[in-house]
Amino acid sequence: MRLSLLQSSDIVLYGVGVALAAGSLAFAARELSQSQNQPEIAGLEHFAIYAKPTNRAPQPRRQENGIDYMPVGATHRHAESAMLDTYEILEASRDTALVRLPEGRIQRVSTGSRIAGLGLVTSIRQSAQKWLVVTQAGVIRDK
Repeated sequence: MRLSLLQSSDIVLYGVGVALAAGSLAFAARELSQSQNQPEIAGLEHFAIYAKPTNRAPQPRRQENGIDYMPVGATHRHAESAMLDTYEILEASRDTALVRLPEGRIQRVSTGSRIAGLGLVTSIRQSAQKWLVVTQAGVIRDK
């Protein structure tokens, strides 16, 4: 009795496996026969940011809803995008930094202070053993 029950459950499992395989083959054949149509996948346009890079120059794409569709895109611009090469960090620590302004004047700044023409200092931090003073207008990098 037990042997026949075990064999019948094996037969059922084999049958389910064969039915699933046949269904997969039928689905693949149907999709291949209708290859002239592009598949409709909801949200596919948002996967463009994961596209493989190509050798040709990327074509600018119109931004909709603040989304940048370039593979390295972001939803908004960061203040760090502009490097301020005419400014120089003379000395820095976690709390303060001495910055030489383009006109030669030296100013001690800390987070929350203002630099004329650059606005608010949002942070002073170290990155790759170089000091950065991040302002609203861009970044002053240690040379």
